[in-house]
Amino acid sequence: MYSEANRRQHFRPLSQARQPNATVRIGKLSGLGPTSKRAALVMYVVHGPRRSPQVMDRLIRMGVLTEKIAGRLRGLVPRTNVQHAPRFRLGPNATFEGPVSIGRDVFVSRNADILGPVTIGNNVFISRDCYIRKETTIADKVSIGPFVRIITDGHEIGFPEQRAGDSRVEPISIGEGTWIGASVTILGGVTIGAGSVIAAGSLVRSNVAPNTLVGGVPARFIRSL
Repeated sequence: MYSEANRRQHFRPLSQARQPNATVRIGKLSGLGPTSKRAALVMYVVHGPRRSPQVMDRLIRMGVLTEKIAGRLRGLVPRTNVQHAPRFRLGPNATFEGPVSIGRDVFVSRNADILGPVTIGNNVFISRDCYIRKETTIADKVSIGPFVRIITDGHEIGFPEQRAGDSRVEPISIGEGTWIGASVTILGGVTIGAGSVIAAGSLVRSNVAPNTLVGGVPARFIRSL
C-alpha cells in the first residue's frame, strides 16, 4: 500500500508540477496522457478532497484542463480514503466512499461506485457501472462483469405503516478466481467459493460452493467445474 513516504517518492513537488513542461512521475495511476493533465492530477491528489473543488475550478480557468478531464478527476473523490498497491488503474467517474483497500494490478472501470469498508485483492478486474456496498471482500484474480450489484445491506421487515424496518449489514465474500457475469445481483450474507462462475443476470441469495457454475433467479447449481 502507498504510505506517505512512498507518495513523496513517486510525486514531485507542486512547484515542479505547475511548470507546463515538467515531467511528473505518477507511474501508471491515471493514464490521462498529456503532462499538463498529469500535473493536474498530482495537484488534485495532494490537495485532498477539501480543497480539490477549488483547485479544479482554478485549473479550468487557467486552461490547464478541460471540463471532461475535470470530471474524471472529480471521480477520484475521496481518494484519501483509498489505499492501493502499484499498478492500480481507474476509469472515469468511478467513486469511492469510506475506506477501500486495493491490491496490485487492479482495474476499476468507469462509473463504478464503491462504498467502504471494502477489500479488493490482487489482479482484480471490475467492469463498468458496478455497485459494491460496505463489508465486501473480493479475493485475488476475481473478474466482475458490467452492471453487477453487490448489496450487503438491507432492512428487516417492519410494521405495516413502514415495511422497510431496521437496517442491517451482512458481509459478502467472493473467493479467489471467481468470474461474475454481467448484471448479477449478490445479496448480503453470501459467500462465493473460489473458482466459481456466476451466470449473467443471476440473483445470488445463498452460498455458492467452490468450482461450481450457478445461474438463474434465484441462482441454482448448474454443474461442477
